[in-house]
Amino acid sequence: MKTYNGIATSPGQVVAPVRRLARGMPALSRYVNTPRQEQARLELALETARDELAQIEQSVQDQTNKDILQFQSCLLEDDGMINEIRANIAQGMGAAAAVELVGRKNAEMLYSMTDNEYMQLRTADIQDVCGRVVDILDGRSRRRRVFTRPVILAGEILLPSDLAAAPEGTILGVITGAGSPQSHAAIIARSMGIPGIAQVGSAFLEECDGRIAALDADSGTVMLDPTPEVHQQMVARICLAQHGDESLAALAQLPCRTRDGVEFSLRGSCFSPEDIHLVRSRGGSAVGTVRSEYLHLRGYIPGEEEQYRFYRDCLTAADGLPVTVRTFDLGADRTTGALATPELNPELGMRGIRYSLAHPDQFEDQLCALLRAGAEGPLSVTLPMVGGPEDWKHAMQCVEHAKLMLRRRGEAFNEDLAFGATLEVPSAVLEAEALPPLGCRFFTIGLNDLVQYTHAADRNSYQMALYYRTASPAIRRLIAMAQAAAADAGIPIWIDGIALGNPRVLTAALRLGLRSFAAPVQDLLSVKRTLLEASTIGALSDGSPETEEAGWL
Repeated sequence: MKTYNGIATSPGQVVAPVRRLARGMPALSRYVNTPRQEQARLELALETARDELAQIEQSVQDQTNKDILQFQSCLLEDDGMINEIRANIAQGMGAAAAVELVGRKNAEMLYSMTDNEYMQLRTADIQDVCGRVVDILDGRSRRRRVFTRPVILAGEILLPSDLAAAPEGTILGVITGAGSPQSHAAIIARSMGIPGIAQVGSAFLEECDGRIAALDADSGTVMLDPTPEVHQQMVARICLAQHGDESLAALAQLPCRTRDGVEFSLRGSCFSPEDIHLVRSRGGSAVGTVRSEYLHLRGYIPGEEEQYRFYRDCLTAADGLPVTVRTFDLGADRTTGALATPELNPELGMRGIRYSLAHPDQFEDQLCALLRAGAEGPLSVTLPMVGGPEDWKHAMQCVEHAKLMLRRRGEAFNEDLAFGATLEVPSAVLEAEALPPLGCRFFTIGLNDLVQYTHAADRNSYQMALYYRTASPAIRRLIAMAQAAAADAGIPIWIDGIALGNPRVLTAALRLGLRSFAAPVQDLLSVKRTLLEASTIGALSDGSPETEEAGWL
C-alpha cells in the first residue's frame, strides 16, 4: 500500500479501480489539401464541434455544467482565435495543425498569467475545445468514454467534457496530477457529488492505472492497493457518512426551535436554480442569498435578458419561497476577478457595489433584469460591500434610473422591489441606522468579510488564522449595533456566511440574539441540527485564540 497526498477539490470517500485517462496523440501524418479545401474542412469541423457541445449540454442536468459547455461553445465563436487559425491555413498549414498551433499558443499564454489563477485554469477549456476540433479533423471518435465498470478517473488534468459527458454512475472519483479546486472540472465534480483531489503529482499517475485505490477526498489522500483492513475501514466510513446523511434528512420536517424553545429561521445560500430546488427539502424557509457571480463562470458578463431568465428560473425553482439575490460581487473572487480591472489588493479595491457603481451600464442591465423578475415572484435584492449612506444613495439613484428606462420601454416590473444592504464593512455597521430612512428594507450581516475587514486579516490565509477572530469583542459589538439599528427601524436582519458551518460560530451568533441564519444549502441540515441542540443561554467565547477554533475557513 502506498499513500499519496493532494488537495481536496470535492468532498467524499470512495474505493474503486483507477482508470488513467490518456489523451490522443496528434496524427503522425496528415494529407494537406489546398488552403481553400482546408478552410472548408475547418468550417465544417467547427460546426460539428458546436453541434456536439450542444448535444452534450442537452444531456446534462446541472446548470453549472451547462454553463461550462456554453463557455466552450463561445470559444468556437472567438473571432481572434478563429481568424488566427484561418490565417495559418491561408499560409499553407493544414487545418488540424493550425488548430493545434493556435490552441497551444493561447493555452500557454493563459497559463503564463501566474498572477491570475482564473485565467490559468481556462487553459483546460481551450485544450478541451481545440482537441475536439482536431479530433474531428483527424477522424477520431469523440463518443463518450465507456467503462466496463465504475472507476476513479485520473489524469494530469481533467477537462470539463471528461465529466460532463460521462454516463451517470461511471465516474466515482477524480484525481489529477495538477489542477485546482477552482478548475471547471472540479466545479463539475462538486456539482455531481464526485469526490476528488488534485496535485497528487506525476508519480501517482505513472503507476495508478488498473489498480484499486482508496480515495479520501476529505483529507486529500489516496492509497493505492489498500490493505484489507484499510479497505474495510474506508467502506465503513462511506456507510457511516450515508447513514449520517439519512439521519440529517429526518431533521428537515422538525420545527425550527432551539433546545430552550426559541424559534429561528433558515435561509439557503445558493448559486443556481439546481441549488434552490434543495432549500425546502433541507429545512430552509427562504433563499438568501443567490450569489449572482455564478453567471460569470461562462467567462463573460451576461446582458439583461440572459440575467432576467436566470432570476426568473430561480423564482420558479424556489416554488413560492422568498428569494434574495445579491448583486454582482466582482473583483475579489478568483472565479470572477478576471472580469474586473486587475488590482494589487482586490479585497480592498473595486469590488461589490463599488464595481457596480463604477460600471453603470452593467449595473443598469442587472437592475432592470431584477426589477422585471421581481414582478413574477417574492424577490428581494441585497447590495454587497455598501460602505455607508453615500454608497446607498448612489445605488438608489441607479435603481430609479433603471425604473425610468423600464417605464419608457413599457416593460412590466416590480415598482416596490425591496432592496437591502449586506453589512460586511465596519463603516456600514457604524452608520447602519442611517440606511433604513433612505429606503433600506433589510440587513444581512456578511460575517466572513466583516471579520476580515474588522481585524485586517485575510480570511483565505492560514497565516492569518490567529488574527481572524470570529467571536471577538469587536465583532460582537458590531453585530449588536447592526441588530439595534434593525430593531429600531423594524426591518429584518439575518447573518450569512460559510462561517456558520462551524458549530461554535453558529452557537455564538444565536447567543448574540440573531434568529435568522443563511448558510450554503448543502450545510442547511447540519446547521439546523446544531441550532436544535443549542440553547440561547450560555457563556460566549472571549474571542481569544485560546478559546476559539482557528483556521476553520
